[in-house]
Parts: sequence; structure tokens; C-alpha cells
Amino acid sequence: MKNKLFPLCAIALTVLCAPSHAQERGVTTDKVVFGMQTDLSGVVANVGVAQSNAIRMRFEEANIGGGIAGRKLELIVEDSGYQVPKAVQAVNKLINRDQVFAIIGSMAAGLNNATIPDQLIAGVPNLFPNAASKSMYEPFHKMKFSGLATYDHQSRAATNWLITQKGAKKICVMYIKNDMGEEVFQAVEEAAKAKDASVMGASHRPTDIEFSASVQRMKEANCDALVLGTLVRDTIGILSAVHAMKWNIPVIGAGATQQPPVVSAPGGIAEGFMAMAQVITAYPDDSNKAAADWVQRYTKRFNAPPNVYAQWAYGWADMTVKALSVAGRNLTMDRFIGALEGTQNYQDIFGSPRQSFGPQRRLSTDESFLVMVKNGRWVKLTEFLPIK
Repeated sequence: MKNKLFPLCAIALTVLCAPSHAQERGVTTDKVVFGMQTDLSGVVANVGVAQSNAIRMRFEEANIGGGIAGRKLELIVEDSGYQVPKAVQAVNKLINRDQVFAIIGSMAAGLNNATIPDQLIAGVPNLFPNAASKSMYEPFHKMKFSGLATYDHQSRAATNWLITQKGAKKICVMYIKNDMGEEVFQAVEEAAKAKDASVMGASHRPTDIEFSASVQRMKEANCDALVLGTLVRDTIGILSAVHAMKWNIPVIGAGATQQPPVVSAPGGIAEGFMAMAQVITAYPDDSNKAAADWVQRYTKRFNAPPNVYAQWAYGWADMTVKALSVAGRNLTMDRFIGALEGTQNYQDIFGSPRQSFGPQRRLSTDESFLVMVKNGRWVKLTEFLPIK
């Protein structure tokens, strides 16, 4: 009888001594683990490197003095190479092997669309993806938080500006054949149609490098404005062709084109080029002293200057840190999500639009404005542009 009683008592004591709730994934007594899939080796590696650096920088700052409520913040970064299969593999590792608390700053609309379903099933939030697509916050899910005005909103605002301020009647669109580019084209087409303007489009692959023929066709079609749903290399290639043909029309790129390599393209081909933006590019001699100080600290830490994508990511990490601080030592997923939902009128150090979430709001801002390349720098051209 005694031999049978001991195991039963042991089981009873185990149950009584067990914690009242299961340990949150990615949370221990001394750390919180976040994951990120991004491009460190592909066509937008300059973006992925800058954003992972910026998030790591903000987490390091939070870790000084013991972290958040006694927990250090850890970031595990996986290289997806801007490829869907590698992104799926990376996110599966982050979820299943690394047991991350949340995924932050993940790269690209198409890659996120392929990985988000598994994240949500596993209960892993998708925080601030580097993808200005409606699918980043629609349909509503409590674990989806987006911080970028969509390509749809950006492109509608740009189209309306071209029509009302530049008198455009026929707008050409050159776009990369992926989720981002197709959203840009569709938005321009719909916005132009609403104002009785016509649209002509041409798509290309991410690997394409020759655009002279497409630009020539659009010039011969008498387009009087050009919108780009492009990245870096293709933006420079298109601007080079436009410049070579002496085609003097307004050219506006979606937010993905607001990049240092575009500004510094040889021959001054980007001078006068415009891009939709949510952040004013910061420089080390910026009149905004907080932004200038940040640029200098980033450059010293990573031995390279930041770009606007790093600025975005630093703000995302800052909002995450603030939400963790509100959630406190008793960190649960529900407490964290509630804290992030409570973000109201957040203002970063760069002068970006104020951002807010809520119980039913998962896009923090839909405001954007135009910046222009002037004397080799991005400068602000307009205030916030209306979408309609």
C-alpha cells in the first residue's frame, strides 16, 4: 500500500506546486526574445541590415541598467534573402526552435503574406512589418500591428497630387511584379479613373536591369507623369533611362524608393525625383538635434550611416519597448497586446506623423507626404497629402 501511495502523493505535490499559468513563450526570468526575418544578402540587403541594426540598437539601449522590468531584450535575426521559401524557413525556425515572443520588422509584403498564417496559429504577433500593404493589418487580427501608410494610400495621394497640382492627364506606372508593385499600380489606376485621367502600366522582374525600351514606349505614349512601384536598383535604372532620353516629367516613387543609393546615383540622375514618405531623412548635421545625435550614434555603433528604413525600425522598436514597460514584470501576451493597443499619439524623434493603435485599430497611421532629391539630399516637399 505504501509503495502505491508515494507516487500518488508525488503527483499531487507536482500539481499543487505547478505555476498557476504556463510560461509565456520567449519570456524567461531574465530575458524576452524577439525574432526577425529580413534580407541580409539579397536585392534589398541594405534595408534589412539597417533595420536589424536599428532594432538591435534600441534594444541595447533598453538593456542598459538591467533591461525592462529586469529582463534583457534579445533579437534573433534570420536572413531570408528576399525570397519566400527562405522567409518561410526562417520564420518556422524562429517560432519552433527559438520560441520567440514576437516577430518584429519582418521584410516585404509577399514574404509576410506567406509567413503570417503560421505565426498567428502559433500565437506569435507580427509587429511592424517592413511592408506597406493592406494585408499587414487586414483582415483584423489582434496580433497584427502595422506602422506604415499603405502603398495603396501613398499611391492614391501621389496620383491626386499629380493630377491636381501638375495637371497630369495620362500617368504611366512602372512597377516590380510583386505584391508591393501590383498594389501601387492598382491604386494609381483607381485614383486616376476617379478623376478622368488615364493610366499605362509596365511591370518587370526584381532581377531586371534594362528599362530603356519600357521608358521609350511610355514617352511615345505621351504620358505626362510617371509613378514607380520599385526598389533601389530598378529605380536607378529607370531614372537613368528617363535622364538619357531628356524626358522632363514629374516622377514619383512609392516609399520604398526613399533610399541613399538613389540620391547618390551617378550623374545627378535623381535630382528632382520625388518619393512618398513618412519619415524625413535625418542627417548628421540635421537642424533636428535629436535626429542628428541619433545618426551620429548609429554611425559610430555600426560603422556606417543609417537610412530612412533604419529610422522607421528604430521607432518600431521604441514603441515595442514602451509597450513592454507598460506591461511590466508580469509580462503576458495579453498584457503586452493591451499595452501596444494603448499607444496614443506616439511621436518619434524624427518628426514623423503621430501614431496610435486601439482595440480595433491595427494601422498606426495612414499619413504620408512628398520628399524630393535636392542638391544630393532628401528634403521635405509637401505637408501630408490627402488620399482622396
